[in-house]
This record gives sequence, structure tokens and C-alpha cells, in this order.
Amino acid sequence: IDLIKKELKDNLKKQIQNYTWFLSKWDYDATVSGALVMLNQIHKEFSKSPDFDFNTINIEMLPFTFDFLDLDELNQSDELYIKMNERGKQLTDFEHFKAWLQDFSNKKYSEVGDKEFLNRFWKKLDTEWLDFFWKKVNVDYTGLDDCYFNFLKTLAINYHFSTNSDKDLPDHLKNLLQDIRNTDSYSKEKVKYIPLSRFLLKIKKQDQENEILFELFSIEALRFIDHSFELLQMLNENEVIKEAIYDVIKVPFASDSLLNAYVSKDSFTLNLWDQTMHYTILKYFEKSTSFNSEHLKNWLRVLRNIIYNTYIQNPENLYNAFHSINDLFENYFSDNKLLSEIIVSEKFELKFFNTNQLNEEKQKTHLISDIRWKSIIEQFENHNYFYGQVGFILKMAENDIG
Repeated sequence: IDLIKKELKDNLKKQIQNYTWFLSKWDYDATVSGALVMLNQIHKEFSKSPDFDFNTINIEMLPFTFDFLDLDELNQSDELYIKMNERGKQLTDFEHFKAWLQDFSNKKYSEVGDKEFLNRFWKKLDTEWLDFFWKKVNVDYTGLDDCYFNFLKTLAINYHFSTNSDKDLPDHLKNLLQDIRNTDSYSKEKVKYIPLSRFLLKIKKQDQENEILFELFSIEALRFIDHSFELLQMLNENEVIKEAIYDVIKVPFASDSLLNAYVSKDSFTLNLWDQTMHYTILKYFEKSTSFNSEHLKNWLRVLRNIIYNTYIQNPENLYNAFHSINDLFENYFSDNKLLSEIIVSEKFELKFFNTNQLNEEKQKTHLISDIRWKSIIEQFENHNYFYGQVGFILKMAENDIG
């Protein structure tokens, strides 16, 4: 401010825009543009009286006042914000969605516990979670909402894929997944609009006479999103855990760093292997009560090899993969046992995933107790061609490490 005063020019707006700290993307922000126009006009008016001493102004005696309106204290939905938005900037699909969801949820969920959760959810949605995306997203400023909205939709569909009790994937979930997964890499022109009506569907199950209302963003789905965000924030803030994950989940397996999935234009939509692995990582930390680097890397390495060597190419595959991962963690997870030790049990069962790869992982369990075998196996697993599938090498070696 002192520098601006010292170098004061007739066109204050251009002067501010020419400073190195002024980001060019702010030119596309209607709020910033409006502030500049107003500052320029104020400067123009006061320039008519260059000899006026502003230090003589008595702040307490001004003929006008400013009021601050705290929307949180009014417990109003985003609807009020939309009505007050006179900036001339068109609201994004995401802003319309937030207003709709907040209004719908606040009216439907009246239980005290739900209301308290929702109040926290709306606040985090516009503060710390937005900040999480803002710091990491590598798309143009105008694409932030698209990436953020896409991530929320993906987490919501992941919730329903993992919790739906039907044996086969219902059509409404299959269609929603295909709607959400509309472009691999981010481009504003490629992102298709999904009408809000698609998030509320009347469906009829075979064992029920009456239709029920399906909510993509049900209160349970919102709780899942909240928990997922909490886990992701924790993982991103812990360098030791991140290093352990990156040591296992890396090229050639993951197409991008999975902890930063959905915030990169190149990973706007993950392939279904990566989407399964991303869900698996969150599932691990949901069940784990303590951190042990060896335990984490063992579980992720075995599951990585099995996931990326199983055919996961359509919604039905993803649906079955999620349910199998759920069964694994519910029935077998222990903070005290490595997955490589668990899978060799005669009672162990893992549905859907590649049986041959599971058998290979069992074979590796008997070998990696020898540090020499462990080093060689992990080296070949990470080869760009093998993707963790090294059974033929073990067969050729005939258990002879030499």
C-alpha cells in the first residue's frame, strides 16, 4: 500500500495490475475486477482535491457506515448468497449444486445429530476442503469448481458402489458412474453437465412393491465424503506415511500420485484400476488404528499386484472389486498381521480378483522371508512390463536364488 501511494498514478487500476505480485488469473475473477474498478473510481474522485489532508478525517464522525453480515449466524443456505450475487458473474454448475444440496438436505434431515453434522459439512465444503483443492489443483483458475465437483461426485458414487447390497450392479448406479466419468483428462469443453434431477431418482427393487427415492448425495454419502476428506488431509500432511505409500504405489502401476488424484487435469477421471486402488488406500486407513510402515507397504504391495493384474474395465468389474475389498478388510484385517501371511491360510478367500495372481502372491510369501528373495522380487515387480506379475521368473528360477 505504501508503494502504491508513493508511485500513485492517474490510472490506479492499471498501476495495480502491472505489479509483479498481481496474478494474471485475477483478471478473470469478477470480485477482483469489481474491486479494482471501485478503487479506481474512488481514486479519481479524491484526485479532484489533491491538497486534502486525509489525516484530519474523524473516523467516528463519518456520514456513512459499513455493516458486516455473517451468513453463518443467520443459518441461511447458499440461496441467500445467490440472491445477493450481483457481481454480474454467472454462477457455476457447482455453485448451483451446493445451493440445491444444502437446501434439500437441511429440509429433509431434521435430527439434531444430522443438523450438527450438516452445519460442519457446509462450512468445511467452502473452507478447508476448498483450500485443499486450491493448493493442489493444476488447472486454470476457472476449472477449480469442475475438479472439486467431480471429486465429490466420484466419492458419492464410490460410497453407493461399496455399500449397495444387490448381488448385481443396479442400472441406476451404472448409468450414474458413466455420467460422472465423462472425460479422462480435464477440459472445460469436455465436462458434461449432469442435471440435478439425476442425483434424485425414484427406483423400484425386485423385492419391493413401492418405489424408493435414491439420493446420490444422501446423508450417509455425505458422511462418507466427510470421512474420506479427513483421511486424505491426514495422509497429505504426514510425510512418513506419504513416503511409504509412494514407495509402493508408483509408476508403472498408478497413472498419477493417487493421493493427489482428481486434482490434476491428467487425473480428472482415474482408470478403474486406479479408482479401485485409491478406494483401497482409504479403506486401509479407515480400519488401521496405528501406523507401521512395513505393515502398510505389505498390504498395499500385495493388493496392488492383485488389483492391477485383474480385469477391471467396466462398471460391473468396479462394483465387484469394491465389494471384494470390503469383505477383505471386514473379515481379515489386523494391525498385527501382514497380508502376505493372511493369504496363505487355507480358510482365506478373495472373491472376484485374479486367482492366478493370488496364488503367485502366496508363493512369494514363502520366499520373501529371505531378504535376498524379497529384494529381487520387488525389483522385478516394479518393472514397466511385469506390473507385479513375476510368476514365470519364479518358475524359471525353481526356487534357486542363484
